Amino acid sequence: MTRPQSSSQSARLTGKHQPSRLLLGAVATSAVASVCCLGPLLLLTLGVSGAWMSRLMIVESWYPLLASLSLALIALAAWQLMQARACENFKEARSLRLPEARQMAALVFAVLLSLLFLSSEYWLLWLV
Repeated sequence: MTRPQSSSQSARLTGKHQPSRLLLGAVATSAVASVCCLGPLLLLTLGVSGAWMSRLMIVESWYPLLASLSLALIALAAWQLMQARACENFKEARSLRLPEARQMAALVFAVLLSLLFLSSEYWLLWLV
């Protein structure tokens, strides 16, 4: 049985800081941060080559900022999913509502995918 959400709670979850959007932003920023390492490998695997691929190394100077932003977005999304949400009823206000399995799976998938992208500089050496 699903519990009704208060108007402030539903507004907070459907606002611009929805956890799914934060996780999508985290994966996107970690993918952009790894372009300097994974980009040339992916392009060479597809048969595309050229001297212009060295321009992808411009992203390397932005790596610390993008990696920090990605980790911050994941932390913010995890905090929003894990925080205790009070219900309108006083008896239910004392109980904690755990995130749904789908939300937790999305969080774990985003964390693993972001870590895969952000650590590509290190594991890529073993692959090539």
